[in-house]
Amino acid sequence: MYKEDYFQMIRKTAKVEKNKDAESIHLFMAMGQTANNHLVKAMEYELADTPIEITSGDFNRYWEELLLEDKQADAIHIHESSFQLYLAEDFEAAVWQYVKQVEQICAKYPDTLLIINTLEYLPFRPTGNLEAVDEQGLVTIIREANTRLFALADNHIKINDTNYIANFVGLKHYFDTTMLYHFSYGSSLEGQYYCAQSLRNILKAWLGKAKKGIISDLDNTYWPGIIGDKGAEMIQANLQERKNSNHRIYQKHLKKLEAAGIFMAAASKNDASISTEAKKLADFDWLFSLKQLNWLPKSDNLQAIAKKWNINPRDTIFIDDNQRELAEIKATLGEEQPTLHYNNQLDLFYELEWRGYFEKISLTETDKARNNNFKKIEAELASSTDLTSFLQSLQIELTYEAFTEANEARVIQLLNKTNQFNNNKTIFTLSKLKALEAEGKKNHSSKLSGSLGGRRDHLCRDPR
Repeated sequence: MYKEDYFQMIRKTAKVEKNKDAESIHLFMAMGQTANNHLVKAMEYELADTPIEITSGDFNRYWEELLLEDKQADAIHIHESSFQLYLAEDFEAAVWQYVKQVEQICAKYPDTLLIINTLEYLPFRPTGNLEAVDEQGLVTIIREANTRLFALADNHIKINDTNYIANFVGLKHYFDTTMLYHFSYGSSLEGQYYCAQSLRNILKAWLGKAKKGIISDLDNTYWPGIIGDKGAEMIQANLQERKNSNHRIYQKHLKKLEAAGIFMAAASKNDASISTEAKKLADFDWLFSLKQLNWLPKSDNLQAIAKKWNINPRDTIFIDDNQRELAEIKATLGEEQPTLHYNNQLDLFYELEWRGYFEKISLTETDKARNNNFKKIEAELASSTDLTSFLQSLQIELTYEAFTEANEARVIQLLNKTNQFNNNKTIFTLSKLKALEAEGKKNHSSKLSGSLGGRRDHLCRDPR
């Protein structure tokens, strides 16, 4: 979360030299009438551990640089702010000119990742609430422009929702007179910090760096109280109390992430027998694909769950109300192992969002089905007498098809998110895959399917 000395700190931090021999990705950061110097510096700092190389455009020249020239970049970010557009002679005309130019840029660069800012609501309403309903109201103009920008979002166009960021910070604090008038920035330093975090999260998700699973404690975390003492009926009653609203929000968060394909597991220091009582609580049994209910160290359970999921433990987030349990995990698995403290405050949800752990740039059908497929596999394994009968029951089929617009999102997601399909750690973008085809290499998509669902992999074959 934002600290007032953040930008001073990154100015003092030595720039990390990228590996000259490694393949790099070029991010071009274009400017409208809003300066992005702080944003560029923040991105250089936040993306130091990635292969992304950053260059920035000139002030208020994004139209010429991107439409009159052919910009060679893997990713492009267009930075603009409603406040600077408001200084134009005709605000409404300036807004729609910006939207039209963004649409033209999106059409010109169909194979490039484009990240577009939404426009923030202004910190004033001359006619009050009428601005939200009048055809020429400031709120109306911005809302309709953002709706057009949202409609652009697809496999290669992503939205950096600065309007949400402005509301998160609070409009009164997001807009800063000194920054706006003297330096042509779009917001305060705090606003620019969150814009940078949001942009970083999009780019890291694009590179496949998002986390894959949550492992949650139960007592006083997933639900209020200790189920072994109170029983399911009392826990359910406690959940309805206003003071325990944070637990209900936490449960809703986990369900939302589970529906987006994030693995869910429970690890609780309890007797295994409490599972019977816990199943009386709505959603418990289906939400958590794995449950470790025992008295082992939490680090042991975390590793066991990650092994079952076939992922690195560091691709999981462990959440617990007990600081000692979090410290044990760090001591055993290293400081790099992500953990979050459940403190019955909204801060937990802010941390989950702004650290970008589960940022999604697309949501495929495979993502939505992932947890159900895993649960089916676990159930089938448990009922099978041996591995051979289990494999036969899957009725596996392998099919090939061309690399198409219909499957490109899933293919690129898999290529960049895991080394299982990308042993040489090459970074793939849509433009690079199309360049391979132009060179005579043939891209195929392969799908492994069966009675318990399927997954899509990718390979590249050179026919020469």
